[in-house]
Amino acid sequence: MAVADLLGRVRAERTVPVGEPAADRPAATPADATAAALATALAAVDATLAEAGATAAHALAIGAPGLVDPVTGRLGGSAPPGTPR
Repeated sequence: MAVADLLGRVRAERTVPVGEPAADRPAATPADATAAALATALAAVDATLAEAGATAAHALAIGAPGLVDPVTGRLGGSAPPGTPR
């Protein structure tokens, strides 16, 4: 994620890994996994805003490197750039 000013200059950046829950705190249910992922993402947003010296976001955009299956909620259908499909 990145925080940019209104001229598009990046003021702070952060990478947040996505994947399975940590071994020391496994998710009991899909809802637990979703709640944990959301809490991680929101904490990262707050930390990145603080690093940029911002007190609040003017706008927020979220993306994922693939398609989300509406039935399972799993991310799939993604391939690294340049990979034949």
